[in-house]
Amino acid sequence: MTHFLRLFPLQSVVLFPGEELPLMVFEERYRRLTKECVENDEPFGVVLLRSGFEAGDRSAVPHDVGTTARIAEASPMGDGRLRVEAVGERRFRIASLNRELPYLAAEVEFLDEGDSDLNEETLANARGLARNLVQAMAARRGGWVQDIPLPEGAAELSYALAQLFQGNQLVQQALLELNTVAERLLEEQRFMRMVIDRLVHSPRRASEGPYFSRN
Repeated sequence: MTHFLRLFPLQSVVLFPGEELPLMVFEERYRRLTKECVENDEPFGVVLLRSGFEAGDRSAVPHDVGTTARIAEASPMGDGRLRVEAVGERRFRIASLNRELPYLAAEVEFLDEGDSDLNEETLANARGLARNLVQAMAARRGGWVQDIPLPEGAAELSYALAQLFQGNQLVQQALLELNTVAERLLEEQRFMRMVIDRLVHSPRRASEGPYFSRN
């Protein structure tokens, strides 16, 4: 079964369930999208662009998997812009695109999170690696972090850990597309081990880009 969903494509953001999303809306088509979502109490879909641009590009092509976002607040700025605060809710997969409206829309299928293969060791390892990663990143900058708060739920934990990889949208998109929580947590552990190793063993540079890659 598919559902109609208005889409908000972005070039540098992969949204996960539970994550807050601030937006500055200025294009007329997205002001209309925002108005319709508020009036109908419906979410919109956030998708990472595969090609094309956010503004003024009606031929832009998004990745197939995204996350719905529920608008918590939409405030006019007085200059034609809207400040929108939204929160990620559910993952979805695009079944077909609709380019007949002023904004991009789609028929989508909502994705369930399977976690039947999870065990406490996987969760404990993921939490431990996340703490080690944050501490290694802080040490790299000459700081120190005692601990970081992490969610108790497995799905929520997998989404929180995915946000550690901000700076590489392709890594985050790959994590979003994984079918189960167990797969996501195991892949996040692989990425975290790789990044920790680089942080610990590579020489510090004055200007450093993201440490995250898909390999």
